[in-house]
Amino acid sequence: MTNVSKLLIVNDADKRVEELCKNARLGAVGIHTTERCDVLGSAIGAVHVYKPDIVLASVSSAAEGFALSEQLEKDGYGGAVVFFGGGDALRTACAAMSRGGYFYLDRNATAAGLTEKLRDGADFAAERKKLHRAADSIYLGAPRISSEYFSELLGGADSGFLRLQLGVLGVELPSSGCAVYCKTYDLHTEELTEQCYNEYKNACRGETAGERFADEFIIVTAFRDVETLKNVGKDFIARNCAGNDGLVVGICAFSPDTCLLAAAVATAKALATENIFLPSCGVYTDSDRLLVHAKKCKRLVGDALKLIREHYAEKISASWAAKRLFVSPSHLMHEFKKELGTTFNDCLTKYRILQAKELLGANSLRINEVARAVGFTDARYFGTVFKEITGVSPGEYARRAEDAAHA
Repeated sequence: MTNVSKLLIVNDADKRVEELCKNARLGAVGIHTTERCDVLGSAIGAVHVYKPDIVLASVSSAAEGFALSEQLEKDGYGGAVVFFGGGDALRTACAAMSRGGYFYLDRNATAAGLTEKLRDGADFAAERKKLHRAADSIYLGAPRISSEYFSELLGGADSGFLRLQLGVLGVELPSSGCAVYCKTYDLHTEELTEQCYNEYKNACRGETAGERFADEFIIVTAFRDVETLKNVGKDFIARNCAGNDGLVVGICAFSPDTCLLAAAVATAKALATENIFLPSCGVYTDSDRLLVHAKKCKRLVGDALKLIREHYAEKISASWAAKRLFVSPSHLMHEFKKELGTTFNDCLTKYRILQAKELLGANSLRINEVARAVGFTDARYFGTVFKEITGVSPGEYARRAEDAAHA
């Protein structure tokens, strides 16, 4: 048993209490310090001063016991309480609340009986201390737990253990609502991510939880108005994403009956990261038609888009893809135009430029090396296409990315 250091005796000149305490084996139950308060009405003040692990209170009636216990509860006292006397009503109440740290000792009790009750109180106090230490440890690790949970959620797993720990921390995830995922691609990435994250947090009403990383964030909210959440992103982009800043938001609703949280997060992430032909800024929901997501396209188009993602660095074309999909090039191009409103080659080019921006932002390759890495054989032509799509040259983009990284 863990040692308990302090006992507070609340006793108004009851000689029987003093006699029992004198003969009880306090050291055997881990009590090494004893303080006294001789006025019941001053017990709360004494608890504040002495911070006891056990309070032994002599009461003349159940009403006195109930009044003291109510005061201790309001004050947040977390130790054990042993009532001496008070009658059958208090005895019954203590028996019902023993798991809450309340114990009753009859006035006819012996010193051995007091020792036993104090032992029960000491055990309770020791366990409560362990729980407090564990809770403190969890609270100190709250940011880490939150980060780990949402990292796993973005990776496709919904950890029940981490979710439980978040619940202990008071972070309750809603059973239905919306998942909002944002990905920033271009200059001033971290600043842009933080601004958008804060704007969404402020806009969401009800239960909201989330985590922000360097170039992405996830928010889970009980707020279910998808169109309002979509407009939040559109307004933010209109105000903050002029020129080359790229920010894409995906939103997906979830509920126990339609789509579970992990699936909604995966969908929201896909909406924001698999838009390989759309502009570098936008907000997309599950109902948007222009989604480059295999599940939202006809199988033929989805399979072609998968080929682009897997082979963009190679020398590929619509004819190359059509041959692998066992259709004619004209049929593939017709389906692309019908399904997405664009062409295979346009999707390929924009995906290559998207990957090029990632490489240029890392500042680890020369421009001609970046061009080859994303499927361009001519670095000059790569520069022309890059500027047409982004508004700046590859060199200027890399310089701005480096400046932003050191800002």
